[in-house]
This record gives sequence, structure tokens and C-alpha cells, in this order.
Amino acid sequence: MFVYDELTALDLLDVNLVNLDRKTASFSLDLYFKYLCGNSESCTLVRENESVVAYIVGFNGLYRHTEEKYTHITAVSVSPAFRKCSLGSLLVMLLEMNGESHRSSFIDLYVRVSNYGAIRLYKRTGYSVHNTIENYYSDPNEDGYDMRKYFRPAALSNSAC
Repeated sequence: MFVYDELTALDLLDVNLVNLDRKTASFSLDLYFKYLCGNSESCTLVRENESVVAYIVGFNGLYRHTEEKYTHITAVSVSPAFRKCSLGSLLVMLLEMNGESHRSSFIDLYVRVSNYGAIRLYKRTGYSVHNTIENYYSDPNEDGYDMRKYFRPAALSNSAC
């Protein structure tokens, strides 16, 4: 049975087993801590038999020094043994719901252009390529897609204010 929970600092000791394939970007503990300190509601993990099998790290904020709110997926990773269980789609959907509750205009992410499986997942869930960024990734050097999904504008209020 899968259990969804908020990702904590202690859980970071267990995420390395999820990041074992070459397409998955792994980050420093400092970066993960940065997200956990200010955005813990946007960081979720999935356990199966007490082992972390998937996680997502994201945040809600203002887009590039504007007043426009957005949500960003920094990392989403599913252990190779659990990739056909819809965990990635469900984690993305949870972060999207979080973004909508924060009144974000859109949600975005970056992905290697060669990560066909992830790109299929994102396109299947409504994302499209917004931009291609040359040499976005290193080790190995590779272009990245900036993919986005726009949220429907909130219904206009009927209040007289």
C-alpha cells in the first residue's frame, strides 16, 4: 500500500535510492533543505513498506520579480521499480492542486530533451513545451525544455466589491 506524506529533512537520507537512474537529476542536500524550509507543503513523498519510492519537491512564489504567482516543480522522481504505478502523475497532480489553491497562473518545470519518458508523462497531464534552453544541463551537457501548464483563471466573484 502506498502512503503519501510530507517530505521532511530526515526523509532526505532515503531519497537517494529513488534517484538511481541516469535521467534523474539529484541535488545537493542544501538545495533540498532550502525548499523544505520555506515550501514544505509543496514537498511530498510516497512510501511503500516504509521505503521512499517517489517524491516531488516544488514551491509556490512570484514569477521573476513580477506580481504573477506561479508554481514550480524542482524535482519529481519515482524509483524505477515503481514507474508504472502512476505515482509521478499523482504527485504532479497534488502539486498542481497546491498551486491552484495558492492562485498560481501556471506551473512549470525543466526536463532534459532526451528524457522521453518524463516528457510523455508531462504532455499526457497537460504540459507543453514553452521554451528550449540551450545547454541547460551539465554532466552531460544537454538542452532542457521549460514545460508549462496554465491553470484556468479563477471564476469571477459575484460580489459588488
